[in-house]
Amino acid sequence: MKKIFIIFMCLFFVFSISACNKGGGGEIIPPTKIEDEINGVNVIVLMGQSNAEGHTWNNMLKLTDEETYNRYTSNDQTNVKMMYLTDALNKKNMSDGFEDIRLGMGYDSSRFGPEIGMSMVFDSKELKRDLYIIKYTAGATSLYKDWHSTSTSKGQGLLYTGFLNFVYDALAVLEEEGYFPFIKGFCFMQGEADSTSDHLEYATYYEEYLDLFINDLNEDLSYYKETEDEVFKFVDAGISNSSPWFNYVKINNAKYKCAQKDTLNRYYLDTISLGLRFNLEPTNNVDFYHYDSLSMIELGKEFAEAMLTFGVL
Repeated sequence: MKKIFIIFMCLFFVFSISACNKGGGGEIIPPTKIEDEINGVNVIVLMGQSNAEGHTWNNMLKLTDEETYNRYTSNDQTNVKMMYLTDALNKKNMSDGFEDIRLGMGYDSSRFGPEIGMSMVFDSKELKRDLYIIKYTAGATSLYKDWHSTSTSKGQGLLYTGFLNFVYDALAVLEEEGYFPFIKGFCFMQGEADSTSDHLEYATYYEEYLDLFINDLNEDLSYYKETEDEVFKFVDAGISNSSPWFNYVKINNAKYKCAQKDTLNRYYLDTISLGLRFNLEPTNNVDFYHYDSLSMIELGKEFAEAMLTFGVL
């Protein structure tokens, strides 16, 4: 639909200029750039496993940051909207189109993910266009077994295929509302399931599969680039050093090496150096697999700030 409209607009401007030139007498005015005429919006995709999904408890945030808790449990509108599907294989928690960002957009309505911190940053900035987030996540899933992409020897994994379909559906929602969505980047929080001691071979393949994953995103979703030579920005968060993640060093090294292959378009987010914590909450039974409330907020903020450094929003 987008390409047909672009062709139509091109023809319209060609005929308009031809008519002006035939009128004679005045300076030839170049056509307005098509991208200035369309109702373009920018899109960021948030994806990965459980710490992207959001297993951090709303009620813990109420104890640690009541102001943010109140803000994101109210009916106040947010500038950034999000369409989401969590626990994707079971469709655990999903939105009805794009909605204001609030607590409860995590694994279930009692939990939240990085979207809160992302909203806090993005809503405070003057952005070039309206911004939308598409979130697709599934906890306890690996890049090696579930997310492997088109160019791997195994082809598309079940989650990668489901992810593409969900993104297409979300972008179609925006198109049906009269927008032209342009994907600008991805925020990826994944790798814990590839780091466990019972799947050592997963970590061995992580760098290769991640590099293919990033490249395949650029190819498989190229229709939604604003220009042909554009490269999607990719912000990749390292995993924590919590004891269940036996091979966290190997996974994070793979992430760092992938980011270094294209520093203009890739960004490694060192969550360990940032001091993100996983050992305080819930207070009645600590969950060592997932970030605490303030750290989950910080993860979202770091995602947003990293994306802003690219200057595409």
